[in-house]
Amino acid sequence: MNPICNHAASKADEWVPVRPGTDAALMLSMANVLVNELGMYDRDFLKKYSNGPYLVKPDHIFMRREGKPLMWDPSEGKAKPYDDNLQGILP
Repeated sequence: MNPICNHAASKADEWVPVRPGTDAALMLSMANVLVNELGMYDRDFLKKYSNGPYLVKPDHIFMRREGKPLMWDPSEGKAKPYDDNLQGILP
């Protein structure tokens, strides 16, 4: 993706011009399709090695109960503290 057809772009099979300053929006929209529509992401990695399963409030702070961050337990359909025995979330 390049708004200018320069030397590198001339070597490509197809030059896709984008408006200058919109390349980030294009890449984020492509990432959105990959994750939300095609489901192409490593679910197990996100569960084990990231904060992906944690619930976040509108003010971008983790939801907490008794000082412990909450995660969604799909087997019971409710939020639980991260250190509870969460079926389907943690191994």
